[in-house]
Amino acid sequence: MASLPESRARGDVLQVVKNLGPDVLVLREGGGAGAPQPRAGEVVVFTSFLVAGLAPPFSEFLKYVLSYYGIHLAHLVPNSIVILSTFAHFCEMFLGIPPNLHLFRYFFLLRPHGSDSIVGSCSFQRRGDSGLDAFIPLTLKDKWIGWTQHWSYVAADSSWESLQWPEACATWKPEWGAKEVLEDRAQGALDRIRHLREAGLTGTMVIGDFVRRRLSPLRERAHMACCYRGVDDETRTHIGGMNYPSVGAFSLSKLLFFFLTGKSAAAAGELDEGNLRSWLRVLQPHAVTEDLAAFALPPGVVPLCDDGALFEQVQKAMSSWDTVGPARTTARGPLRIPGTSEVRVLRPRPSSSAGGTRGIRGRQSPGPESRAAGKRPRLEASARRPTAAASASTAEACGGGVRHRRRRADGSPSGSPPARATAALSSPRAWSGGRLASA
Repeated sequence: MASLPESRARGDVLQVVKNLGPDVLVLREGGGAGAPQPRAGEVVVFTSFLVAGLAPPFSEFLKYVLSYYGIHLAHLVPNSIVILSTFAHFCEMFLGIPPNLHLFRYFFLLRPHGSDSIVGSCSFQRRGDSGLDAFIPLTLKDKWIGWTQHWSYVAADSSWESLQWPEACATWKPEWGAKEVLEDRAQGALDRIRHLREAGLTGTMVIGDFVRRRLSPLRERAHMACCYRGVDDETRTHIGGMNYPSVGAFSLSKLLFFFLTGKSAAAAGELDEGNLRSWLRVLQPHAVTEDLAAFALPPGVVPLCDDGALFEQVQKAMSSWDTVGPARTTARGPLRIPGTSEVRVLRPRPSSSAGGTRGIRGRQSPGPESRAAGKRPRLEASARRPTAAASASTAEACGGGVRHRRRRADGSPSGSPPARATAALSSPRAWSGGRLASA
């Protein structure tokens, strides 16, 4: 059983951690040195993971990735959570598709660490294969000092094996580094990624976007980030407050003013100046300057939630996607869990083309024989099925309901892109449905 040093996330320190997501985090102090002892319905979580974009209930994409590679959450290091969060928010906010393993494996691989430590025994890294389409630039900090000393217990569904505390190091598997051959239907996504990369979008800018919107990309939410509706959006980790401007040519003091709600930071659960500076510096220490210029989106790159016309244009150029990859028109057959005789049955859900809803749950990683036969992986099944009321609520929030759909003040359905005026894109290389338009 993996051991940890005595937790420093106690008392006032734990309250600061809670303020990272006051509307979603229910934390209990970590214990002394040794193996953690989570209660039923609790998961051990590191503060660095929460800062990097993790929050319960944990997303389908995160659980799918852990299940596919056969690892536990605690096997990863903080930089791996940064990579997963950045990728997830990039897919949702700038591509308009669910984060999925098909694209993720094309750009990233998993590698073991040489140490004997169980905690942090593997990490994701960008592929360096020749001829590979590049992902947007993402610079990671060199070292996370003392991150294993800051841990606590978070209320979450602990029935998933990949979220439970590990007993041994992550075991290397051929799937960790195997190349992913993209399907033809992924070409629209590759074209869009290439356009955004050439327009100057970086991982630092993507991180700045989800931090300022108070979104946790690895949290299961009612709708994708491309359908974000402002400070009252229910997918935020702190709901309410003032509208925040795009991170750009503002002094740090002015930017902080827009992050705060005007109430006391402690009462509102908002970030005070010290916590905000720490948040950005922890994630991207090389990018924190007085004006935060490195977090400003380049000219012509607009988040899809801010431009309904662009959202529709991008969606027309994309195939339908779910958490596996390009969605199939036929049902995925049941797959056997490796090493057991258990079989999981797939529960279909709408794909990315259905109002911004998420992909398909209930998938498990196939064994070698299944992979050779071309079968797709799936997650381990959750021990709990959603209730009819919960399913109806989610469908309504994502715009999937026909009756009683929630609407904004402007009359547009809550699950659809905001009905905002389309801003003229100033980039000379604007997005034009799968290709770069001429100036």
